[in-house]
Amino acid sequence: MKKLREALRKFVCRQEEFLHSGRSSLLIACCVTAACGGGGGGGGAAPTQFDALFNEAEELASQFELAGFSDPSNIPTSGSAQFEGVVLLQLSDTTDRIFDRAACRVNIDVTFDGSTIVGSAQSFVDGNGIGIAGQLDISSGTIDRMGDPNVEATVGFEMSGQLTDNLIGEVDFALDFDGDFFGDQLDALGGSISGIATAGSTEQLVGGALISEKR
Repeated sequence: MKKLREALRKFVCRQEEFLHSGRSSLLIACCVTAACGGGGGGGGAAPTQFDALFNEAEELASQFELAGFSDPSNIPTSGSAQFEGVVLLQLSDTTDRIFDRAACRVNIDVTFDGSTIVGSAQSFVDGNGIGIAGQLDISSGTIDRMGDPNVEATVGFEMSGQLTDNLIGEVDFALDFDGDFFGDQLDALGGSISGIATAGSTEQLVGGALISEKR
């Protein structure tokens, strides 16, 4: 299994491509740390709030990197679990006025009976550490108890909603999460994010990562 901390470091200085570190990694390196600057997010030293969230994601990755995938066939069919963690996003167009990268907190509620997954991503900050209003809601969850996490995602859900950019106003997000549970006791939930951001008539790709631990 590739080191998750190494996968996170691949965020650095890769602004116009989404890296795919393989199904063996808990995090897919799809966005940029503030250390590299560039685009609407600004340059220079890493912003405190953004960097704090990134560091939290790195710490969670370090904690669960050796745990391995949960066995999908052992995922319960009743009961529930709650997860809290971090979302990191990178927008593909770094030349426009929309924020290029963002980080936020995420709360996820999984009900195993019916594989219902809901929650929200909120308290966003951009690459300069400036707050971004709005939230993304989690819905349409799926759990594949017959899948092989070494080659395919076994957990999925949609993330959608509207964030308000400080310069251009409303930006609509339609994103998909593909990932897996980690640890013998479903100790973590993590994976990659991909989708579209739309501002007015302009669309651009979004990539990112989510890492959360069970509460």
